Amino acid sequence: MIHCSAVVCSRPVSRAGHGQLPGLEDLRAIPWVFSWTQARVNLPGWFGLGSALEAEMRGRGLACLQSMYVEWPLFASAIDNAQLSLGTADVPTARRYAALAGAELWPVFELIMQEYDRSVDAVLQVTRQGELLEGSPVLARSIKLRNPYVDALHVAQLALLKRYRALPADAPVEERQLLMDAIHHSINGIAAGLQTTG
Repeated sequence: MIHCSAVVCSRPVSRAGHGQLPGLEDLRAIPWVFSWTQARVNLPGWFGLGSALEAEMRGRGLACLQSMYVEWPLFASAIDNAQLSLGTADVPTARRYAALAGAELWPVFELIMQEYDRSVDAVLQVTRQGELLEGSPVLARSIKLRNPYVDALHVAQLALLKRYRALPADAPVEERQLLMDAIHHSINGIAAGLQTTG
């Protein structure tokens, strides 16, 4: 497994010039996906799927998509991969991380959550399941067993991030470094607990 220190430090997070504030189009894929995984949103694995499936249901019909899921392995694999991303996401944890952002960004997060709900609903219809990962009970049970432990790491990480952000500008360098080291340990712990770096 690649630990976050290798992921974070192997390349710059963006293609923007040194000292420039990067735009969304400048972000590299690895830190982008890693960040969404750390915040338990897993957005790159499912965002847009619900809207796309809903459009197809209106056009070709749900029965067509259900047949495709049964008869076309490539389509089934794409749906199942998205289902895994949706199933390992955790909305309450995602909301806690979103609370770190300014109030002006909350409408964006709510749009993301609407697409999450849309995607879960569409995947359940296409796969004819009552809940996510119903067809993978061992995996679903594993996720449910590990979540309480990883949740505690998220709570610790959020507390550390808040403490770091609240440091006064003239805070001693040692204090900043101590908090940053603790944050890095929480990142590694979450990545290990989720058994993925994104």
